[in-house]
Amino acid sequence: MTFKHYILALIVCFICKFFSSPLQAQILSVKIQTQDHQAVKLNWLDSDSSFTYAVEYRDSLEEDDWKLLPRTGGWPARIFTFEDTLKEGTGSRFYRVIASSMTQDADRGKLISWELVDELSAFQLNFGLALSGIDSFIAEQGVKIYKLTYETIDVHGRVTIASGQVAFPENKNQALPLASYQHGTVINTEEVPSRFSFSNQESIVAPIMASNGYIGIAPDYLGLGDSSGLHPFILAKPTATSVVDMTRAAKSLAQKEDYILSGKLFLFGYSEGGYATMVTHREMERHHAGEFSVTASAPMAGPYNVSGILIDTMLGDRSYSNPFHLAYLILSYHDAYGLFENASEIFSKNYSPRVEDYLSGVSSFESLSSGLPKIPLQMLNPDFVEEFSGNPTHSFRLLLQQNDISQWAPQAPIRLIHCSGDFTIPFENSQLVFNHIKKMGIDQVELINPSTTGDHSQCILPSLGRAKELFDAMKE
Repeated sequence: MTFKHYILALIVCFICKFFSSPLQAQILSVKIQTQDHQAVKLNWLDSDSSFTYAVEYRDSLEEDDWKLLPRTGGWPARIFTFEDTLKEGTGSRFYRVIASSMTQDADRGKLISWELVDELSAFQLNFGLALSGIDSFIAEQGVKIYKLTYETIDVHGRVTIASGQVAFPENKNQALPLASYQHGTVINTEEVPSRFSFSNQESIVAPIMASNGYIGIAPDYLGLGDSSGLHPFILAKPTATSVVDMTRAAKSLAQKEDYILSGKLFLFGYSEGGYATMVTHREMERHHAGEFSVTASAPMAGPYNVSGILIDTMLGDRSYSNPFHLAYLILSYHDAYGLFENASEIFSKNYSPRVEDYLSGVSSFESLSSGLPKIPLQMLNPDFVEEFSGNPTHSFRLLLQQNDISQWAPQAPIRLIHCSGDFTIPFENSQLVFNHIKKMGIDQVELINPSTTGDHSQCILPSLGRAKELFDAMKE
């Protein structure tokens, strides 16, 4: 062992998390993930999404001042791992990570603007549904469809705006429940619920619910619709935040339009929307119970086990129907946590230039996804794949674990809906959640399998039907 290796072995790491009161200071854990004579990589985890971080160092405990480590983009940053590249002759070095609150004076859920997009009679809505191939739902009354924008916070806690759709029924003579539909993955930022069109199936669900006696809500999510930045794909906290704040804005618009709310709230969504539904249900029960009372939820075909089933499916050696999902996942996690300094650290040389172009705004996601290999694994740097696959505490896997939703105990009834023939998002995702909830002694949970043969896309309409069936039985 050289002298330098010996000194590096003595590195001590500190993490201090400062809250509004000094009495609430809390020591958290920082790990030395890797170290050698050229670099030390630190990793830390935090379940709270309202903090950014800065890494400081000093070369002796006798020194008076901690110094910030150099970082492209500066500090603080919303990251959970950082590598210190050591200069020749570096001796002992001590580290600490400082967390600071990202909380700003955001008026979360404030209704900023709204506009009437369309007004349809029951006949017009049924005719449009028939043309769209959606003949399993029948409109009972006319609807008014609004696009709204509202204030929220982005993935880094900064004040921003987002958009969504609210659909109201003609009948104002009775108290109405809210039904929030979380849409599936889209590439085009305009293919969102607020851009209503019968050719856009994701934009039709909320009006269907409104025509059947609900106030239909459909958030666009962050990074889509009128929201700027990269969409936080399969990230728990920013996804839930955008839905919670959309629900607040929708309630404000309902009051302005003189609708009476029954106090009941239903949540449902498919694919990424299933994940969004689950994390929103959890967020409302854990952090907003005094404001929202979830009546029931129906998460459908969602990737709940992000760090296991989802990533292992994407990194398998067989074809995957939507290979861009893997690139989308990595890019969104990079935007939130700063996974790499150079895309070639994760993506292979054939694809990293395209990823870097996308990150710098040069290309669209359509150009990024075109030409991706049918086996997503092939777009990645083999060194990264080997390190990730062989290291259960790899920083990326730990971040994925932080966004898992597979182990959770809901208070309100929950109907998990998933077709066992789904290879895009395997049925095991829902089975895992169901098994965990049952083990917690909770009986208000169902696992419904609408089809043993239907794939991910074929299962959408049957799943929506089973979700609405549950809500109709509970809405009065």
